[in-house]
Amino acid sequence: MFFDRFEELCAQKGVKPGRACREMGVSRSLAAKWKATKTEKPSADALEKMSAYFGKSINEILSGQKETPAFTGKDERDIAKRLEAVLGDLEQGQDGISFLGEALDQSTRELLAKSIQNSLEMGKALAKQKYTPKKYKKE
Repeated sequence: MFFDRFEELCAQKGVKPGRACREMGVSRSLAAKWKATKTEKPSADALEKMSAYFGKSINEILSGQKETPAFTGKDERDIAKRLEAVLGDLEQGQDGISFLGEALDQSTRELLAKSIQNSLEMGKALAKQKYTPKKYKKE
């Protein structure tokens, strides 16, 4: 429910929902509508006002999750290089990649490679989020 998210943002800022609406220039009846309908989402105009008021991106307001920093070209090259190394290590071990003694077919190898790539990308994103100095973060 969006109203729950709105109340959470207000609590983080230390204001009541009514006061937040007044300061943003959004009618309190709109907030009451969010609470009553449980499915009502704010308009684009209201989202822009909320973004400016709470100092958060629209995606962050809607989802409640911080945006992960975008990958640079170097990050993508690092991930691709690491993926090649991991797959190379797997291929060279014993008789190559196998499951229960049988070699994997091509589609299963591709799925495994994609899974490893996703894991590397998540690790890189978490590292960027955790270790990027605050002065470079956009808040």
